[in-house]
Amino acid sequence: MNSKKFVNLLAVMLGIVGVRTVGARSNLTELYDNLFMEVLIFGLIVFILVLVLWIYVVYKFRDSAVDEAKGVEGTHLLKLQRIWIAVPILIGVLLLALSLPALGEFQQELNNPVADKEVIVEATPTWKWIFYYEGQKFSPVEDDIGISTTTLVLEAGLTYKFILYSSGPLIHSFYVYELNFKMDVVPQKNNTITVTIEEPGEYQLLCAEYCGAQHSMMRGVIKAVAP
Repeated sequence: MNSKKFVNLLAVMLGIVGVRTVGARSNLTELYDNLFMEVLIFGLIVFILVLVLWIYVVYKFRDSAVDEAKGVEGTHLLKLQRIWIAVPILIGVLLLALSLPALGEFQQELNNPVADKEVIVEATPTWKWIFYYEGQKFSPVEDDIGISTTTLVLEAGLTYKFILYSSGPLIHSFYVYELNFKMDVVPQKNNTITVTIEEPGEYQLLCAEYCGAQHSMMRGVIKAVAP
């Protein structure tokens, strides 16, 4: 594994546990990160409680502590079952309460009608991205191993409205990790997402929805240049 692949793999692993390797790149980053950290902290609390309960049960009902002739008393099983049902429901309600405000704000940002420019994104049935922007068509370039990469050049600091559609029967997902946005690309329907690219840089575009044999070959780059 070369150094570039190792760095990319490390970035993905850190992203999974909520550690960002880059600063904010778009107006959506803070919304995502705050919600992720809230859910992560809540999940860690639940994990610790379950772990403590598991250790207690293992110790309490170890072989040496149980009368083999009598077995384990079952008088409280009904109560335990009720608790086992009520606690996951409560956890689900609490997670919903945490998520709804952030998701509402995020949805408002996505559907923001105010944008400086529009970009039309086509996902082709041959597993390629094609961009139409300011009268230009940005087509993919295929490398030696068959990976098709389409590079779109935009201006940092502007707000863009991406209009996405699939020209074939496949469902895709337009995903740019460093800009913190992802949107499904489906046949016979235009999905839109509005995002402000705050800093210059090259941001990798992937398809995050398994779409067939060449799913992993469907790549793109959004290159944001200084004004």
